[in-house]
Amino acid sequence: MYQLEFVLEYQGAEPTDILYSLDKCCSIIGIEATDYSQAHEVISIEAGGNLQLSGNIFVEIGGGEIAKNKLNVLYIKSLPIQFERLETLVISLIQELPVIQAFIHNHEYCYWQNAEDILEYESADKDHSKLPKISNGLPFPLEQEIINISNNPGRRIFRHGFKEVVSSPMWLKPELVCNIEQLQNITGCTITKVGSLYQICSKHRPFTTSTGEQKYIQDELRNAIYET
Repeated sequence: MYQLEFVLEYQGAEPTDILYSLDKCCSIIGIEATDYSQAHEVISIEAGGNLQLSGNIFVEIGGGEIAKNKLNVLYIKSLPIQFERLETLVISLIQELPVIQAFIHNHEYCYWQNAEDILEYESADKDHSKLPKISNGLPFPLEQEIINISNNPGRRIFRHGFKEVVSSPMWLKPELVCNIEQLQNITGCTITKVGSLYQICSKHRPFTTSTGEQKYIQDELRNAIYET
């Protein structure tokens, strides 16, 4: 299952604009609203500023890390279409919305790369015995052991005005790239211009593992783009 993620300019688009753009772009590539939405209207706007458009579409428009780092994030969990049409949808939305970054993820891989709660592993019956652990840093009695994801190739980190994330493919504003020459020299990756954004792809579309060649490419992308 694929997940689309868009980082938008902070307060750059109203929820109604986002919904309109989704309808328009899905219509362009032949997707009916019923294919991506279990409802035909906005379901709720929560106190924290989160907007649930459907069972598969979620917009974070305020609160917590989102507000602190001055960005909005649009997530589309899954659509019943082929990978190539997902790319077409992303490119269409880039032309409609104030997009800073866009990503296509393997949902399962991305989720577990960022899961810190040991209880999540245990409830899913996943072995965590060999994973590195650290304290959550909270005082007693709130302190507990969590999974240390700080070296995971697929980790997500909130930064001011953007998210430190890598995927394949991914789209981002050129000013986010710290070392374009290093990026161009990553084996197996291509860079093209889509509107005002760079489109970056590796031969792995999307990433599905944190080992081997895929780990190497993810680490190299992160180092070149964000200078980690």
